[in-house]
Amino acid sequence: MLKKINTLSITQLLTIFLIVFYGAEAFNKIAVYFLGHEILFQKAVKLLAWLCVIIWLLFNQPRQLLKLVIILGCFAVGQLFLEKPFIPSAIISFSKYLFFLSLVFFTYKSEATPKDVFRLKKVFETLIIISSLLIIIGFIFRLDFLSTYTGTRFGYNGLFMASANSTYFYLLAYIYYIAVYRKKLFTNFGWWLAVVAGCLIGTKSVYLGLLLFVVGMVMSFIKNKKIKIGITAVIFLIGIAGTIAFFSTDVFAHIIKKDGIISAILSYRDILLVEKTVPYIESNWHRLNYFFGGISNPSLRPQLEYIDMLLCFGIVGSFLFLYYFYKAYFNFEMHGKLLFGCFLVLFAVTCIAGNFFYNGSVPLYLVIIKLFVVNKNKLLKSPEYP
Repeated sequence: MLKKINTLSITQLLTIFLIVFYGAEAFNKIAVYFLGHEILFQKAVKLLAWLCVIIWLLFNQPRQLLKLVIILGCFAVGQLFLEKPFIPSAIISFSKYLFFLSLVFFTYKSEATPKDVFRLKKVFETLIIISSLLIIIGFIFRLDFLSTYTGTRFGYNGLFMASANSTYFYLLAYIYYIAVYRKKLFTNFGWWLAVVAGCLIGTKSVYLGLLLFVVGMVMSFIKNKKIKIGITAVIFLIGIAGTIAFFSTDVFAHIIKKDGIISAILSYRDILLVEKTVPYIESNWHRLNYFFGGISNPSLRPQLEYIDMLLCFGIVGSFLFLYYFYKAYFNFEMHGKLLFGCFLVLFAVTCIAGNFFYNGSVPLYLVIIKLFVVNKNKLLKSPEYP
């Protein structure tokens, strides 16, 4: 097994992960709806994938493993100062962050053959199309098992298990199309299908991200200043009208009336922060915990991305985590301001959406985009490329 893993290229392993991760999540959502409970299959798949990545790093990038050990050390120091350290739920929560970094380190060097890149491209775009069609079908036929939320709130996310999964999948899908196709995306069927599906998911983050991506495309693709200003103004007017309509729905109107606009925007994350997270810190943290974190119950996370990270790793650990991520991921040329702006939007959205670095599927989509950007010229020169 070790030899087989080591002989597979980064792109081949990512292709396998992409298919298996999506299939496992779909299987899990179907099981929850029809059987009433989750199954361990999805967790087992990601654990096995993590093992494959660690083995690959051991043979090919052993220095990267040292960084994972350092992050582990920060987590361990923080745990030592808790009344109940190293409980299983805290370890599982931490492992999700470690899995994220592991996949990013895995693609530190992202050179690949045109054949492998083209195969991954076909698989990724096929999944985007399949997912988008399922969302549209769910909306048309009002299929509950394809919905984003339980209850009366609007939204359909197909076979994605959680709203965050579908949110980041589509935000990263939009970045993928912008990075790979640029102006040609306007004639791409998959792009328009993804835009329609994204509008049906029902999460504020997708709407905000898509709005800002489109503004960035207008600013980048259109050279005439008057036309650029006019289209941008129209887009923002549409965004304002959409925001008013969105927050006028029964669900959000009730939240605004009862708890205020901030709670509606943050989906009660502000209340969780004030009523659960802050009291936990005041009651359980010592001075060193502020530097190295320490959380025993993951449900206390307010799901505000960088606050969640501070809870787990503290100031020192969070700085190291973000530094390692930045150095390992952004070691490629972006070729223009548009892609840079898209990434800024993505990381800004995580501030209110949460579960970005905590999500097991996000790093996979993220590193796939990097691989396409790094190998874009090879892909364009490939005889298989349309």
